[in-house]
Amino acid sequence: MCKFRTLRADEIEVKVQSVKNGKARHLLYINSRAVTNLLDETVGSFNWVSDFYEVCGRTICRLGIWDKEKEQFIYKSDTGSESNIEGDKGLISDCYKRCLSRWGITELYTSPKIEMPDDGYGNGGYSVSEVTINEQRQITHLVLANRFGKEVFRWDKGEQPTRKTAPQQPQATAPQQPQQPAQEKKRNPLTFEQAKENELGFMSWLYNKYLMDKSLNAEKVVAEFYECDYATTCWLRDQFAKYVKQMEKK
Repeated sequence: MCKFRTLRADEIEVKVQSVKNGKARHLLYINSRAVTNLLDETVGSFNWVSDFYEVCGRTICRLGIWDKEKEQFIYKSDTGSESNIEGDKGLISDCYKRCLSRWGITELYTSPKIEMPDDGYGNGGYSVSEVTINEQRQITHLVLANRFGKEVFRWDKGEQPTRKTAPQQPQATAPQQPQQPAQEKKRNPLTFEQAKENELGFMSWLYNKYLMDKSLNAEKVVAEFYECDYATTCWLRDQFAKYVKQMEKK
């Protein structure tokens, strides 16, 4: 039967699992497109098949690879879990990706614990810049970078990880003033051009709040912190809705 190569750094993605007590926990994963590309590359696009069926109310994915010697497809199966948005679609995607581990792609299960301080902007935009995987398909070296290419996490097997706190974008803070009676929170002015230029930063910031409260109203959150026109607020709201769907598909 076929033997799959180990995953490359550009095929591995990073997502937030949870944010608690000022710390963000991250997971490594691959998306369904990477699974398809790896299958096509290794066995050929006409030498594998996948289908889905239900057992006791659980959706199962069956991934078959053609065995030339036996002249038949050999199947391996697994199930998955629903995502918070577009649950059925997320479930099918998760089943499909987990099936690949049945064929030996297990390196992501050996990932170290990735925990970094909450950056206040949704803890998104991280990518795998370096990864080393040994013959036993174990990760022995891992480096993560933020969206600006700056290293924020480094780990080598047998050693403690090192973290470099680096905000995803500059955080606007008012100069310190002598203590005064409580007054209305000052909102930062925001133009449409600024919102569009820093779209990913805003999406990550809103998504972090969404993870803590799934009933998040993006319009109200933006209006609470920024002074902008209604068109800009609506644009951020609509872009955020698309961003959530993309994150849940992965």
